[in-house]
Amino acid sequence: MRKVKNFKIHLTPKEITRLIKRLDAKTQYPENFEFTVNKAIKHYIDFIYPSVIYDVFSKGFLTLSKEPDEKETPAKWIARSFFFLTIGDAIEQEFLKDKQRFGEYSAQIVSSIAAGALNQAKNFVCRLIAAQAEDEDCQCLHDAEVDPSLYGELAQVLPIEKIGLSLVDGKFEPKYSMCCASYWIGAKKKK
Repeated sequence: MRKVKNFKIHLTPKEITRLIKRLDAKTQYPENFEFTVNKAIKHYIDFIYPSVIYDVFSKGFLTLSKEPDEKETPAKWIARSFFFLTIGDAIEQEFLKDKQRFGEYSAQIVSSIAAGALNQAKNFVCRLIAAQAEDEDCQCLHDAEVDPSLYGELAQVLPIEKIGLSLVDGKFEPKYSMCCASYWIGAKKKK
Protein backbone atom coordinates (compact mmCIF):
# COMPACT_ATOMS: atom_id res chain seq x y z
CA MET A 1 0.00 0.00 0.00
CA ARG A 2 1.25 3.44 -0.92
CA LYS A 3 0.09 6.85 0.17
CA VAL A 4 0.96 10.21 -1.40
CA LYS A 5 -0.24 13.49 0.07
CA ASN A 6 -0.21 17.15 -1.03
CA PHE A 7 1.33 16.68 -4.45
CA LYS A 8 1.37 19.62 -6.84
CA ILE A 9 -1.16 20.12 -9.59
CA HIS A 10 -1.26 22.85 -12.19
CA LEU A 11 -4.54 24.31 -13.43
CA THR A 12 -4.83 26.69 -16.36
CA PRO A 13 -7.59 29.26 -16.91
CA LYS A 14 -8.17 27.92 -20.43
CA GLU A 15 -8.68 24.37 -19.14
CA ILE A 16 -11.09 25.44 -16.38
CA THR A 17 -12.99 27.85 -18.66
CA ARG A 18 -13.38 25.09 -21.24
CA LEU A 19 -14.68 22.74 -18.54
CA ILE A 20 -17.21 25.32 -17.32
CA LYS A 21 -18.47 25.98 -20.84
CA ARG A 22 -18.72 22.26 -21.58
CA LEU A 23 -20.83 21.73 -18.47
CA ASP A 24 -23.05 24.73 -19.21
CA ALA A 25 -23.01 25.47 -22.94
CA LYS A 26 -26.18 27.59 -22.84
CA THR A 27 -24.84 30.40 -20.67
CA GLN A 28 -23.16 33.41 -22.28
CA TYR A 29 -20.18 34.27 -20.10
CA PRO A 30 -18.71 37.80 -20.06
CA GLU A 31 -15.69 38.67 -22.21
CA ASN A 32 -13.32 38.88 -19.23
CA PHE A 33 -14.49 35.54 -17.84
CA GLU A 34 -11.14 33.78 -18.34
CA PHE A 35 -9.45 36.58 -16.35
CA THR A 36 -11.94 35.97 -13.49
CA VAL A 37 -11.27 32.22 -13.70
CA ASN A 38 -7.53 32.89 -13.49
CA LYS A 39 -8.00 34.98 -10.33
CA ALA A 40 -10.16 32.21 -8.84
CA ILE A 41 -7.56 29.55 -9.62
CA LYS A 42 -4.83 31.63 -7.95
CA HIS A 43 -7.02 31.99 -4.88
CA TYR A 44 -8.39 28.44 -4.55
CA ILE A 45 -5.22 26.51 -5.49
CA ASP A 46 -4.06 27.05 -1.89
CA PHE A 47 -7.12 25.11 -0.68
CA ILE A 48 -6.57 21.97 -2.77
CA TYR A 49 -4.78 19.14 -0.97
CA PRO A 50 -4.61 16.06 -3.22
CA SER A 51 -4.07 12.76 -1.44
CA VAL A 52 -4.16 9.20 -2.70
CA ILE A 53 -3.89 5.73 -1.25
CA TYR A 54 -3.39 2.80 -3.60
CA ASP A 55 -2.17 -0.76 -3.88
CA VAL A 56 -1.63 -3.50 -6.44
CA PHE A 57 -3.38 -6.86 -6.19
CA SER A 58 -2.42 -9.94 -8.19
CA LYS A 59 -5.21 -11.66 -10.08
CA GLY A 60 -7.08 -13.93 -7.69
CA PHE A 61 -5.75 -12.19 -4.56
CA LEU A 62 -8.64 -9.78 -4.07
CA THR A 63 -12.10 -11.04 -4.97
CA LEU A 64 -14.90 -8.50 -4.89
CA SER A 65 -18.59 -9.20 -4.40
CA LYS A 66 -19.30 -7.60 -7.77
CA GLU A 67 -16.54 -8.14 -10.30
CA PRO A 68 -16.56 -6.05 -13.48
CA ASP A 69 -17.98 -7.67 -16.60
CA GLU A 70 -15.27 -9.39 -18.67
CA LYS A 71 -16.07 -6.99 -21.52
CA GLU A 72 -15.02 -4.11 -19.26
CA THR A 73 -11.55 -5.48 -18.42
CA PRO A 74 -8.50 -6.40 -20.51
CA ALA A 75 -8.55 -10.06 -21.52
CA LYS A 76 -5.20 -11.11 -20.07
CA TRP A 77 -4.85 -8.97 -16.98
CA ILE A 78 -2.48 -10.25 -14.32
CA ALA A 79 -2.91 -7.65 -11.58
CA ARG A 80 -4.94 -4.54 -10.82
CA SER A 81 -4.40 -1.40 -8.83
CA PHE A 82 -7.16 0.28 -6.89
CA PHE A 83 -6.86 3.80 -5.60
CA PHE A 84 -8.87 6.27 -3.56
CA LEU A 85 -8.18 9.91 -4.34
CA THR A 86 -9.38 13.14 -2.75
CA ILE A 87 -8.56 16.84 -2.97
CA GLY A 88 -9.93 17.45 0.53
CA ASP A 89 -12.75 19.73 1.61
CA ALA A 90 -10.82 22.97 2.18
CA ILE A 91 -11.83 24.35 -1.23
CA GLU A 92 -15.50 23.86 -0.42
CA GLN A 93 -15.09 25.39 3.04
CA GLU A 94 -13.34 28.42 1.53
CA PHE A 95 -16.09 28.83 -1.07
CA LEU A 96 -18.78 28.73 1.63
CA LYS A 97 -17.15 31.69 3.41
CA ASP A 98 -17.97 33.96 0.44
CA LYS A 99 -20.09 32.39 -2.28
CA GLN A 100 -19.93 35.49 -4.49
CA ARG A 101 -16.18 36.16 -4.22
CA PHE A 102 -15.79 35.88 -8.02
CA GLY A 103 -19.19 37.10 -9.11
CA GLU A 104 -22.39 35.40 -10.14
CA TYR A 105 -20.56 32.40 -11.63
CA SER A 106 -18.50 31.62 -8.52
CA ALA A 107 -20.22 28.27 -7.89
CA GLN A 108 -19.53 27.05 -11.44
CA ILE A 109 -15.95 28.27 -11.25
CA VAL A 110 -15.20 26.58 -7.93
CA SER A 111 -16.91 23.35 -8.97
CA SER A 112 -14.91 23.27 -12.20
CA ILE A 113 -11.65 24.07 -10.41
CA ALA A 114 -12.32 21.16 -8.05
CA ALA A 115 -13.24 18.82 -10.93
CA GLY A 116 -10.17 19.90 -12.90
CA ALA A 117 -7.93 19.39 -9.86
CA LEU A 118 -9.41 15.94 -9.23
CA ASN A 119 -8.87 14.99 -12.87
CA GLN A 120 -5.27 16.23 -12.84
CA ALA A 121 -4.62 14.35 -9.60
CA LYS A 122 -6.10 11.20 -11.16
CA ASN A 123 -3.79 11.56 -14.18
CA PHE A 124 -0.80 11.95 -11.84
CA VAL A 125 -1.75 8.80 -9.91
CA CYS A 126 -2.30 6.84 -13.14
CA ARG A 127 1.20 7.85 -14.26
CA LEU A 128 2.63 6.70 -10.90
CA ILE A 129 0.89 3.34 -11.23
CA ALA A 130 1.94 3.00 -14.89
CA ALA A 131 5.57 3.63 -13.89
CA GLN A 132 5.29 0.99 -11.17
CA ALA A 133 3.81 -1.46 -13.69
CA GLU A 134 6.60 -0.70 -16.15
CA ASP A 135 9.17 -1.52 -13.45
CA GLU A 136 7.48 -4.94 -13.23
CA ASP A 137 7.57 -5.43 -17.03
CA CYS A 138 3.87 -4.72 -17.32
CA GLN A 139 1.69 -1.99 -18.68
CA CYS A 140 -1.50 -0.46 -17.36
CA LEU A 141 -4.72 -0.44 -19.28
CA HIS A 142 -8.25 0.65 -18.60
CA ASP A 143 -8.10 3.30 -15.88
CA ALA A 144 -11.74 3.48 -14.84
CA GLU A 145 -13.87 4.59 -11.93
CA VAL A 146 -15.01 1.79 -9.63
CA ASP A 147 -18.67 0.96 -9.12
CA PRO A 148 -19.82 2.89 -6.00
CA SER A 149 -21.29 -0.31 -4.52
CA LEU A 150 -17.69 -1.54 -4.05
CA TYR A 151 -16.36 1.47 -2.14
CA GLY A 152 -17.05 -0.10 1.25
CA GLU A 153 -15.32 -3.37 0.34
CA LEU A 154 -12.26 -1.62 -1.02
CA ALA A 155 -12.12 0.70 1.99
CA GLN A 156 -11.65 -2.45 4.10
CA VAL A 157 -8.44 -3.17 2.18
CA LEU A 158 -7.20 0.39 1.64
CA PRO A 159 -7.34 2.50 4.82
CA ILE A 160 -8.98 5.61 3.36
CA GLU A 161 -8.97 7.42 6.70
CA LYS A 162 -5.19 7.85 6.23
CA ILE A 163 -5.94 10.38 3.48
CA GLY A 164 -8.81 12.06 5.34
CA LEU A 165 -11.51 10.25 3.37
CA SER A 166 -14.60 8.50 4.67
CA LEU A 167 -17.79 6.97 3.37
CA VAL A 168 -21.10 8.35 4.64
CA ASP A 169 -24.16 6.48 3.37
CA GLY A 170 -22.04 5.12 0.51
CA LYS A 171 -20.87 8.58 -0.60
CA PHE A 172 -17.46 10.16 -0.24
CA GLU A 173 -16.75 12.75 2.41
CA PRO A 174 -15.20 15.08 1.22
CA LYS A 175 -17.27 15.01 -1.95
CA TYR A 176 -14.43 15.81 -4.37
CA SER A 177 -13.06 12.27 -4.26
CA MET A 178 -13.02 9.14 -6.40
CA CYS A 179 -12.08 5.48 -6.52
CA CYS A 180 -10.51 3.99 -9.65
CA ALA A 181 -8.93 0.80 -10.95
CA SER A 182 -6.07 0.17 -13.38
CA TYR A 183 -5.52 -3.25 -14.90
CA TRP A 184 -2.03 -4.57 -15.52
CA ILE A 185 -1.09 -6.80 -18.44
CA GLY A 186 2.28 -8.29 -19.29
CA ALA A 187 4.34 -6.04 -21.54
CA LYS A 188 4.93 -7.30 -25.06
CA LYS A 189 8.48 -8.45 -25.53
CA LYS A 190 10.52 -6.53 -28.09
CA LYS A 191 12.06 -8.59 -30.86
